[in-house]
Amino acid sequence: MRKSYVKFIILNQPTKNKGDFAAFKALINLIITKYPQASIECLFTGKDYDPLFGKVKNVTCRTVNLFGLWRITKICLKFPILFKLLKFFPTYKEYSNRISNSDVAILAPGGLEIGAYQEWSVLWDLAMVNSLNVPFAIYSRSIGKFINKSDSDRLFIKYAIEYLQKSKFNGLREKKSQEFASMLGIHHFPAIDVVYSYTPENSLDVKLTEGREDNYVVFVPSKFSNWHPDFTDELQEKMDRLYKLIISKVIAGGFDVVMLPHTYGRGNGNDDKDYFKTLIEDKYSANCIIVDDTADTDDYQAIIKSAKFSVSARLHQIIFAINNHTPALCLSYEHKMSAMMEMLGLDDYSIDLKSVVLEHEKILPLLDEYINNASHHKDKFINAKNEAYKIAQDSFDNFIESIEKT
Repeated sequence: MRKSYVKFIILNQPTKNKGDFAAFKALINLIITKYPQASIECLFTGKDYDPLFGKVKNVTCRTVNLFGLWRITKICLKFPILFKLLKFFPTYKEYSNRISNSDVAILAPGGLEIGAYQEWSVLWDLAMVNSLNVPFAIYSRSIGKFINKSDSDRLFIKYAIEYLQKSKFNGLREKKSQEFASMLGIHHFPAIDVVYSYTPENSLDVKLTEGREDNYVVFVPSKFSNWHPDFTDELQEKMDRLYKLIISKVIAGGFDVVMLPHTYGRGNGNDDKDYFKTLIEDKYSANCIIVDDTADTDDYQAIIKSAKFSVSARLHQIIFAINNHTPALCLSYEHKMSAMMEMLGLDDYSIDLKSVVLEHEKILPLLDEYINNASHHKDKFINAKNEAYKIAQDSFDNFIESIEKT
C-alpha cells in the first residue's frame, strides 16, 4: 500500500471526553505528517457526535445512525454472513460502503472497551471490517481486564481474541495490556498513548483561569460510580471526601485550585463541571476555578503547563502534565494508569485510588512534598516525556510499516 494518497477510516471513536478528543487530534496529526495528501474519515454510529470533532482539520467526520445496532451485535458475531444481509438496509449499506472504499480502518485510540467495559459494538465494528476484507489496525488502545464469570463473558473473550489476532497491527499502550495479549497469544506492538506524540504550543489564556497566570494547582477528580463497574456509591462517597481533603490541603498550602472538566456535553447533571461544583465548599469558592468545558484540549495543556503541579484521577490529564513537564500525582483507578506510570519510571508518583480512599493519610506526605518542593521533581517528568515521545513515534512507524506491507 505504498502510495502518497491513502484512504484512512477511523471507527469507534469515543466522544465527549477530553482525553479521547486529544488522542483523536494526535492521531490525525501523525497521519497527515506522514501522508499530507491522505483522506481521513471518521464514522460515528449514533444520532449525533461531539461537535468539537468537526473543528479538527484534515478529517471529515460523519454520523451514520445504525438503528438497532445494540440489538444485533452478538448475533452478527455468531453468524458473520449476516453482515452481507445488512447491506439491504440503507444506513448499514452506507456504513459498509464507506469502509469498503478505504485502504485501512483504524479502531480509534481508547480505553478498556475490549476488556473490562465489554463494549460489544467494538467487536461488531471489527467483524464488519473483516467481512469487507479491509485491513484494520488497533491503535493506542488498552485491553483487559477480561471478566470470566458467565457464558456471555467467555463469548466476549473468544471474539476479542479472534479479531485481535486478525488485526494487522495491535498497538497496546501499556505493560498490563501487553501482558494480557501475550497470555492470550495475540501479536502486538508495545505502544504508548498517542497523545504523547504531540505537544501543542498554545500560550495560556488567562480568561479560562479567571486571571490566574501561575501559583495554582490543577486538580482533576472524577465521579466513577455512574459509569465504572468497579466503583459503588458507597465508595464514591468516600472518594468525594478524599477530593475535598485534597482541595483544602492545596489551598492551605497557598495555592488556588484550577479544575479541568474531563467529560462534557452529556447534560442532565452528568458533566464533570456539575460534579466539580458539589466538591467545592463555600469557604473555598473564591480559590477554586472550574474551567469552561468547551475549551480545546490544547488550552487545557497550556493551563497545566503553567501549574505548580497537577493531581488527577484521569489518565489523559496525567499525560497532559507529563507532556508539559509538570510534576503530577496520579490517582490510578485502572491498570492503564499505574502501568503507564511504571513504564515511564514514574511509579513513585502513582497511588492506587481505592487504597487512598480507604486510607486518606497515604496521600498527605505526597501532597506536602509537592506543595513545598514540586520543582525538585521536574527533571523526572522531562525524562518521562522524552521517553514517551520516542515510544509514540516508534509505535507509529511500526504501524506504517505494518499497513504498507498489506
